[in-house]
Amino acid sequence: MSGIFTTLIYIKPALNVHSKICYLVKYAICNYGVNRMHRFCITILIVLNTTGLNAQNSNVSTEEPEPKQAGPNPSAKAPFFKPGSWSVNLYGGNYQVAEEPQFVAIRNDYSLGVGASADLNQYPYLGLDFELLFVNRDYDTPVGPPLFGTIDNDTSIQTSAFLIGGRAFYPTQGPFRVYASAGIGYFHTKMVVYGSTLGIPGSYEDKDMSMEFYYGAGIGYMFGKWGLGLDYRHFNLEGSFGDFNINNADLGGDLFMVGLRFPF
Repeated sequence: MSGIFTTLIYIKPALNVHSKICYLVKYAICNYGVNRMHRFCITILIVLNTTGLNAQNSNVSTEEPEPKQAGPNPSAKAPFFKPGSWSVNLYGGNYQVAEEPQFVAIRNDYSLGVGASADLNQYPYLGLDFELLFVNRDYDTPVGPPLFGTIDNDTSIQTSAFLIGGRAFYPTQGPFRVYASAGIGYFHTKMVVYGSTLGIPGSYEDKDMSMEFYYGAGIGYMFGKWGLGLDYRHFNLEGSFGDFNINNADLGGDLFMVGLRFPF
């Protein structure tokens, strides 16, 4: 009997179930006779069951698992800023200020600035502004410094401001946009006077620093890869310059600028 098992399992593994049954019946009749067929039926069942399990295991082992398809990751966070909404802004304009009586004869006034803006991704009508502005005012009114023998009729007040603020704008799409903004800024203001001592020219300055609120507005239009805008900022600002005996001078005012925008 071991010979028939070896033949079926190892030598003739390619035979199908019907062929194996015929092969076993012929083998039994020729070698054992009809009276022993009842024993051989059990042998047939065992062989068929064994070969069937082997075939089933073979099919299972050769099947390759289907590759998993990549889908959206629910744990991934959306970006804070809207992609493609950043822009670099360049400003130029003048500053209208209501100052103390000794600063009335203004000779020169200009302002420059640079900034960056971006829209928020989850709030389509809101954005953030980061701006660095410089305002210079030259006056013909002299202010007496403590060290100069001769005082020139030149006094300058220079303000540097770093602003961080929020912006609400409309519409969200299209080349034209109107906005209103508000925020807080760090203001560094210095007063510079000019004179001479023993014929040697020089300058003297005193500084004031403060944190103040601001608000503003503007309009803009994009011409493809660049844009043009009109921008307004209002500052509530005071300055004290003890070396010149000036305290709580009103340096606040209105800043009007023309802006160039370059998105990236």
